[in-house]
Amino acid sequence: MSWPLPSDFSSILQNPEVAFGDPRLQACQVEQDAAGHLRTWAGVFAMVYRGLDAGDQRPFALRLFNTESPERGERYQRIAAYLQEHKVNCLVDFEYRDKAICSSGDGQWYPLLIMDWVDGASLFDYVRARCLAGKAPSLAKAARHWSTLVQELADAQIAHGDLEPANVLVTRTGRLKLVDYDGLCVPSLVGRRNLEIAKCNYECGFPPVLL
Repeated sequence: MSWPLPSDFSSILQNPEVAFGDPRLQACQVEQDAAGHLRTWAGVFAMVYRGLDAGDQRPFALRLFNTESPERGERYQRIAAYLQEHKVNCLVDFEYRDKAICSSGDGQWYPLLIMDWVDGASLFDYVRARCLAGKAPSLAKAARHWSTLVQELADAQIAHGDLEPANVLVTRTGRLKLVDYDGLCVPSLVGRRNLEIAKCNYECGFPPVLL
């Protein structure tokens, strides 16, 4: 089947009450820039928007996919089930929903991912700023946090699959959080085909532990 264009989703998100079937999402606000356009973080496989809950005013991420993948729902269900039993501090809570957003192009319903919003800078921007400022202690602290993150993933037998700097966010307190779980692998997915191929050198970040 043909998949909606990014513009089809961006267009209908101007009217959340039409875009979503969930009453909570229908009442949310989707962040706009100063010109009144929806603020979008675009990747190869998905687009991310920042929503604001009408009730508690908490921000959350709306991740809309650019392509079809029949296996996506099952993979996210397996990942969610595993993470319910294995708390990993560097990962954020998420919820995969099938047929959750309408496309303005064909009027059909498509999946999305709702994730906790992480306020922070990408690892690239964080490291660059501190290198330019000569803040060696901050870089050393970030390196220690990175070592802890890698060990935490290894202990939980999880591979992220796409550890490029844009998928590693540094919070205001210096903690590291990982986003973009399309390439995430938990033990029940070992041996399965990847939904995407990460950029060279960013696939795992540590020696393989999922045997």
